[in-house]
Amino acid sequence: MSHMSSEQLKNQFESIFGPKLGTKYYVLHNQVIHVHMNWAMIRELVESEEQRSLLKSAGGYFFIEVYRVFVNDVILRLSRLTDPARQGRQENLSLCALLADISDPTLKSKIEDLIEKAQDKIAPLKEHRHKRIAHFDLHVALNNPNFTLQPISNESVDEALSAVGEVLEQLVEGCTGTSRIQMWVPIEAVPNIENLLYYLESGLSQEQSRKGEFLASRNRQPTQD
Repeated sequence: MSHMSSEQLKNQFESIFGPKLGTKYYVLHNQVIHVHMNWAMIRELVESEEQRSLLKSAGGYFFIEVYRVFVNDVILRLSRLTDPARQGRQENLSLCALLADISDPTLKSKIEDLIEKAQDKIAPLKEHRHKRIAHFDLHVALNNPNFTLQPISNESVDEALSAVGEVLEQLVEGCTGTSRIQMWVPIEAVPNIENLLYYLESGLSQEQSRKGEFLASRNRQPTQD
């Protein structure tokens, strides 16, 4: 699937599920890939103390903010995926929206169970969305000691991503009878973090060299009596 064009992939999902469910599945499938890629990228960027030190030296606050923005984006995307299909007058394209177009009651029940599991995994992340990302909760903003958000660990995000992916994978298996191993992070689509780190380190090294040459030239200048 990862080597198909967007249109080919959309057509394949519509062929498997029918036009209505297939179109929903296609959009959600792309959302899940996107959140996987963002998470994989930010994890790789800060995976070692050496890399974190390099980022701090090269960009300081910029890379701190980049990390915060990407993590918040992952939280927002995962939260949206497990929102209700309808909230008041607002219709949402979420995993729950798939249920209305699943005609097989047995498969529908399986997908409902998996969505509930995904919602449980994502519930702590949604607290962050509600209290500090989408809204600015007063008690959180003022660091009320009686109200603290549950810390987000890498493992909790990994489990949430796995639970969301399982919903989509089970739906494909239920409709085709074939179990597929989904590559949620296409290798060819992931930004090359090694290149970024190389250029940052190379730039810092050249800057240090120029600084050394500058200081050496000043030391060689004759002093005036």
